[in-house]
Amino acid sequence: MLKSINEVKAEFRYQGITIAQWAREHDYPYHTVQHVLSGKSKFTHGKAHEIATLLGLKLGVINE
Repeated sequence: MLKSINEVKAEFRYQGITIAQWAREHDYPYHTVQHVLSGKSKFTHGKAHEIATLLGLKLGVINE
């Protein structure tokens, strides 16, 4: 089941972590994670796609 951006933000609050902390732990630039979670990014490709997939915002494959 896909999550909404608000659900992901609520999970961060529940877990007591910040966007910056999640970004560091997963080795992604903070500003890219912030753009995904603010809706500025359509997360169709690249790092934004990977982030959205990891967060459960979209279905997709992350190619190594």
